[in-house]
Amino acid sequence: MRWTAIALVVTVSVITVTGQRILGGYSPVPNDNEEVVSAAVFDRTARVTEHILPKRVYYIIFGVLILCTYLTVQIAFFDLGPFNTIAALAIAVFKAVLV
Repeated sequence: MRWTAIALVVTVSVITVTGQRILGGYSPVPNDNEEVVSAAVFDRTARVTEHILPKRVYYIIFGVLILCTYLTVQIAFFDLGPFNTIAALAIAVFKAVLV
C-alpha cells in the first residue's frame, strides 16, 4: 500500500514537471492556443509609507524578548519540579504574544 502511494506521488510529480495535463489541471508549459501573461504589474507605483509604530516600540519589544530568553535560560537551572515546564511554556507563550 505504501509503495503504491509513493509511486503515485512520483508519477504525478514527473507528469507535472514535464508539462502534461492531468484531468485539465494547471500546466507550467502553455499550449499553442494559450497566451503567456507576465505576473508583473507595471502600471502601479510603489508607495513607501512610514512605519505604523514608532521605532521605539520595536526596540522595547526586542529588549523584552531578549529578557524573556534570559529568564528562560535562568529558570532551566532551578529545580522547580514539574513547574519547570509550566514556567518555560508560560514565558514562551508570552514571547509568542509579543511577536
